[in-house]
Amino acid sequence: MLLSIPPLLLAAGGALSQEKRGKAMDYLLLPYVSIDDRPTIEFFVEEFLLPETDYSRIDVIDTENNGFGQNDLLKFHPSGNMYYLDMVTDSAQKVMNNWEIEENTEIVTDLKGAGALDTIPSAEYGILSSLAKGIERNYKDLPINISMKRDSTGLVFEMWGYDAAKLEYTPPPPPVPDSVPVYDLLSSYREEETVEADTTLYDILFLYRSEVDSVFLGTGPAEAP
Repeated sequence: MLLSIPPLLLAAGGALSQEKRGKAMDYLLLPYVSIDDRPTIEFFVEEFLLPETDYSRIDVIDTENNGFGQNDLLKFHPSGNMYYLDMVTDSAQKVMNNWEIEENTEIVTDLKGAGALDTIPSAEYGILSSLAKGIERNYKDLPINISMKRDSTGLVFEMWGYDAAKLEYTPPPPPVPDSVPVYDLLSSYREEETVEADTTLYDILFLYRSEVDSVFLGTGPAEAP
């Protein structure tokens, strides 16, 4: 049986210091399998002798993140009842061993800057780069934890373990156009002409001047105003 195994966020306080216990909350990211196949559910009910009769789905939670088996949790829906699997039979373990992760990506990198992620031609790195750039612009401090999920119902975003006072909105830079236009600079300079006429001899002076400024574009000449 090949099942998609999504991560599960569980609240946990065991990693908190004594000073912060009861004041802060952290999360554990754990894989789990959701099963709605009734014959498989009935197999687990009978195999572990569980007192469940009304169920539509069960979740098997890998509490130690080391593969499904002993010490995991079994949660029934819609009742919400949970059972700790302190012992797992060989038959049940064989079924769990067939559960595989269809698609899963984990990227671990340093803090050299989100721009460095753009040099890797990968869709996964492209998604991480966009998220990392948004964090760098709006939150300069450390640490920060983020979880995001997108499905047919919408987008779920959660952020925790950060200092809210250090958040500062910074708008993203303007988008870079696909083609960058290049503009030529045209400079025109005109000097006024001064003429002093000798009126004692009753000279008649005619001044005639005609100027046309033209700018030649790709479509032909165009007269400037």
